[in-house]
Amino acid sequence: MLVADLKNIGPKTASSLNTLGIFNLADIERHGIVNVYLALKRLEPKTNLNTLWALQAACLDISWLFLAKEIKEKLLLELDSYHG
Repeated sequence: MLVADLKNIGPKTASSLNTLGIFNLADIERHGIVNVYLALKRLEPKTNLNTLWALQAACLDISWLFLAKEIKEKLLLELDSYHG
């Protein structure tokens, strides 16, 4: 499924993902959600954690509003491991 067609992914984020060479759900899954988020953050420094939640929720085909606290905590731990 193309990123523009995923839940939670708006046109600006879809365009940024395409700029990064990420065109579909398989690309997000292959690169990893946190890696994709960090690449977006480098491209668009104003990118915030809602984008991280949106990427994960898109992979689960749910609204980011329903993303479980445990999943968010796991993503934050993974993100923290990149920052050292």
